[in-house]
Amino acid sequence: MSKSIYVVGADIGGLMAGALLAKEGYQVTILEKATRVVGSAGSYVRNKRIYPAGATIAFGLE
Repeated sequence: MSKSIYVVGADIGGLMAGALLAKEGYQVTILEKATRVVGSAGSYVRNKRIYPAGATIAFGLE
């Protein structure tokens, strides 16, 4: 029987948790309601332009 886990949310924390669990041998499924990564690595679209949001703005990570 293989180990499997679901991670809810594809923000930085969810993606990191998924990566660390996969490294430990878990079969990881990440669930996200948005169509792309959100949270501190997220962005939004206005007038057909993409703007960074969250911590990416504060730390210049965009």
